[in-house]
Amino acid sequence: MSRVFARRRGIIKHIVCNCPCVSITEGERELDSIVLRGIYCWLRKNLVGGKILAIEPCDRKSIFLTVRKSGLRVFYIVISWDAAFFRLYPTSTKPRKADLQNPFLGIMKRHLQGARIASIVMKSLERVVTFELVNIDLSGNEQEFTLIAELMGKNSNLILIDRETREIIDAGKHVTEAMSRLRPVLPGEEYVEPPVSQGQNPLAATEPEIAGALGKEPALRLDKRILNEFSGISPTTAREIAFRTEREPTEMHSEQAAAGVFASMMSDISEERFEPCIMTEPEAKSLPGGIGQKSILCAFPLLSKEGFGMAQFDTMAAAAETFFAAKEAAASFEKMAQRLAQMVRAKLTKAKRRLVNVESETVDENEVNRLFMLGELLKVNVRAVKKGMDHIEVEDILSGKGESVSIKLDGKLSAWANVDVLFKKAKKAKRRLAHSENLFKSVRAEISYLEDVLLHVESCEDSECLRQIAEELLSRGEMSERKFNEIVTGVERPASEERPEPYRRFISSDGFEILVGRNNAENDQLTLRTARPYDLFVHAQGIPGSHVIIWRSERNSPIPKRTIEEAAIISALHSKSRGALHVPVDYTPRSQVKKPKGSIPGKVIYTSFETIFVDPDESILKNLSKIDLRRTQSGTKEK
Repeated sequence: MSRVFARRRGIIKHIVCNCPCVSITEGERELDSIVLRGIYCWLRKNLVGGKILAIEPCDRKSIFLTVRKSGLRVFYIVISWDAAFFRLYPTSTKPRKADLQNPFLGIMKRHLQGARIASIVMKSLERVVTFELVNIDLSGNEQEFTLIAELMGKNSNLILIDRETREIIDAGKHVTEAMSRLRPVLPGEEYVEPPVSQGQNPLAATEPEIAGALGKEPALRLDKRILNEFSGISPTTAREIAFRTEREPTEMHSEQAAAGVFASMMSDISEERFEPCIMTEPEAKSLPGGIGQKSILCAFPLLSKEGFGMAQFDTMAAAAETFFAAKEAAASFEKMAQRLAQMVRAKLTKAKRRLVNVESETVDENEVNRLFMLGELLKVNVRAVKKGMDHIEVEDILSGKGESVSIKLDGKLSAWANVDVLFKKAKKAKRRLAHSENLFKSVRAEISYLEDVLLHVESCEDSECLRQIAEELLSRGEMSERKFNEIVTGVERPASEERPEPYRRFISSDGFEILVGRNNAENDQLTLRTARPYDLFVHAQGIPGSHVIIWRSERNSPIPKRTIEEAAIISALHSKSRGALHVPVDYTPRSQVKKPKGSIPGKVIYTSFETIFVDPDESILKNLSKIDLRRTQSGTKEK
């Protein structure tokens, strides 16, 4: 076992609230609690007992599970913790797999691939769906895990925990103590359930209890009272209950009538009598899949949406699949259009700035003619020039006006040498004028072309149109292949995937990739070109050794302490102190590392850092996954 002693220096914390008891974002329009309940009921009925065959990424904040159950075809469960577009739904069509890897995905595959879904749980109308999973390890022993999908707007997350110890194995979004003192979500921490929403459980309340709760604040609108008194009810559902209450032909008090409508709807939910549909606003722009841009996924038809179009489905799964497939296609198109337009605007801004510079540096044609005229006049009056003169006054015989013209001279040069200097200046100005004119035309043509491209980008209506524009820019050399892939797929290919040097690579216990230079040339390449500014640089303090980089999956993703300890041990083992004890190892963001001008290969300096003391133990390396994959590199340093 290695002993670790840490010393921290100057850490600044930024406190951010992470309490889930806040209003839900725009994503609620796509997935309210009742819709989520309907999806959960379908999953529980159809996929419990199924086996997880694969876990793949849709994007950086979304994954899909491939599930096979005896007697059913393969289904895919899409889970996203994206704050703006959180969702969970089954689909029979395989989602598009993104070409990316991250530590969380690696840990999910390691623990859950091949696991059986023992049960699926959703409490009342809370936005938390829990998957109880059982897997078999290499020794044949059962391992029990819990996968928790928290679909709560900006606080959405996907968390994997050990069912017995309730310890967090990993999460899609790490929440540090600096971000939330009450509920950090980090590997190794005990899982704490989200605070329960205030208000009564609508599925458990009786009709008299509902009437009593709605009668507490009679001055408020009915939909506001419903939202205040019951948990898990969305504003859309509350307005629908109020609308149906107004249409009830009854002489009862409004609270009693509302309680009847409310209880009837909750009874349908409890008994899983859903009428899934997609309702579309009139004259809304059509999306792929035949639904409108302003559409609502509903567990029941909304009578309050008069004039809306409605497409009905046999199951909640079918409705969700159609709805989210269209929304995902639209979101992908919008992101692609945004990325392409942003790139074109950046190029257009640079071209306009270059045009200003060209105009400011352009030589006036009159100035060129004046220099030639001065040269001719000095040539005619060359005998009047004496050595040591700094200027001469001559008559302007070329213009015919007979005016006196002053010509500056270099007193150290002869008369004919001064003539040569003037003609050289005139010829240089003439060449510069011709070049400026050509450059001006070229830049103007580029600006015109980019403005035309931007107009086409903004008028595109589908992804194929955007792809064709991107291919045109690629063929013209306006963008690199890497930028093309980033724009078209939405995934930026890391620099480490584009280099021939393999380095030494390890995977930490938390799933982070650790890269180690093998010589001074690789040390420079790894630290100064491959590593991004937000990756973590690790090096044994004050002694020769390999450069070690902890690769972050995202710019702000926190690196667990255990991963830093393992990287420090790797750094100590690849240094001159590999046989010593209590080796001090420094770590700092790559942005703090500089290379002195003219220094030898492998030498760098850094000022702001933290230090950890470790005992080098080669047995630690046996517990880490070593990678020997060849990748390629662009050779450019990310700025």
